[in-house]
Amino acid sequence: TGSGAPSPPVAVSVAPSSGSGSAQTFTFTFSDANGASNIVSTQIVVGSQLATAGTCYLYYATKATMIYLATDVASFSDGSTLGAAGTMQNSQCTLNPGASSVSLSGNTLTLTLVLSFKPAFTGAKNVYMEVQTATQDSGWAQRGAWTVI
Repeated sequence: TGSGAPSPPVAVSVAPSSGSGSAQTFTFTFSDANGASNIVSTQIVVGSQLATAGTCYLYYATKATMIYLATDVASFSDGSTLGAAGTMQNSQCTLNPGASSVSLSGNTLTLTLVLSFKPAFTGAKNVYMEVQTATQDSGWAQRGAWTVI
C-alpha cells in the first residue's frame, strides 16, 4: 500500500522575492510532505551565480539548530545558534544570528535571516535555495533576485 516514492522536500520561496538594498531580513520557506521535522538541512546562496565560493552561502543544520556561513573559499567554520548574540561574516555578507530565527510548523520550516551585504558585493544577485531530508534532496532552485546597493 502507499503512494509509491515519497515526495522530495521543496524549497518553496523567499520573501521578499526581489528588491534592493544593503541589508534585509529575508524569510526562507521550505516544506516536506512528511513534516518539517523531517528536514535535515537547508542551504541558501545569494550570489550572481550558483556557487559556494565568493557568495553569501549559508547552511542550516536542523537537528543541531545551527547556522553556518561559508568563508570566501566555501569552507564552513564554527556555526552559531539562531537567537545567539554575535555576527558571522565573510567578504560578501554579514549574518546577525541574534536577530534571526527558525520555526517549524506542520510541513513547513521557516528560516528568518537578518543579512547585510558588503560594499564590494554590490550588483544584481540571485537567491538560490536547497533543502534535504535524510534520503531526498530538492535540488537547487532560484527563488529570488536581490540587487545589493
